[in-house]
Amino acid sequence: MLMATTKYVYCPMLLHLGLGLRHMQWMLSLGEYFVKM
Repeated sequence: MLMATTKYVYCPMLLHLGLGLRHMQWMLSLGEYFVKM
């Protein structure tokens, strides 16, 4: 019971963190692109 609950709590959190990291990388690459222009 406890394991299932933690799984349902951690999966969205990990997804959210992964999306956040990807967004940060995208913003950084966009910034580098604008600096090179």
